Amino acid sequence: LYSGIDLSERQFSYDGQVIRRMIGVQNGAVLLGTVANLFPRKGYEVILRALPAIIRAVPTVHYVIVGSDDHNYADRLKGLADELKIADRVHIVGFQDPVQPFLASLDLYVHPALMEGFGIAVVEAMGMGKAVVATTTGGLPEVVAQGETGLLVPPGDVESLATAVVSLLQDRVRREQMGRYGRTRALERFSLDASVAQVEHLYGEILAAQKGRG
Repeated sequence: LYSGIDLSERQFSYDGQVIRRMIGVQNGAVLLGTVANLFPRKGYEVILRALPAIIRAVPTVHYVIVGSDDHNYADRLKGLADELKIADRVHIVGFQDPVQPFLASLDLYVHPALMEGFGIAVVEAMGMGKAVVATTTGGLPEVVAQGETGLLVPPGDVESLATAVVSLLQDRVRREQMGRYGRTRALERFSLDASVAQVEHLYGEILAAQKGRG
């Protein structure tokens, strides 16, 4: 049984251009993003190392990081971005509530986690109609339908991550189709309504089994 997430139409209607203006991304730029607390296990260093190759293939790419930072890990990421000469393409905006406007601003959601329990942020991105590139760790393969709502790559694999991101950025039709499928999958499997229905079904099965034994 999955925890239900609010995927209402109200949340789907945010204007992503507001966020692009806020972080200084120009019209026509391609925006990637990740929503997760700033910890090494979230794979941020992997996506930063993948960004130079991504930028070579898609020169207008920018990357936004949304999440709280309790251990000054952002400084480490900024140092790596400087080392890789991509500091002007990386935007760390801290904790944000609501997060949906940031998801709405993205062309592609990227979740490069090295370890992950379930991946609520991935469901939220799918609920906003975004294609996803994520890793095969934890519960993420249960959330992302490989080749249908996004692409899955091995955790920690910089080259595979870059290749998957570029392939979707260069194929807008496929990316948008994945986004539509992703929203449908999120609503059918991970929404509040779906969660309630799953619990009711489970209780129904238990009650029916108890009556059968009676």
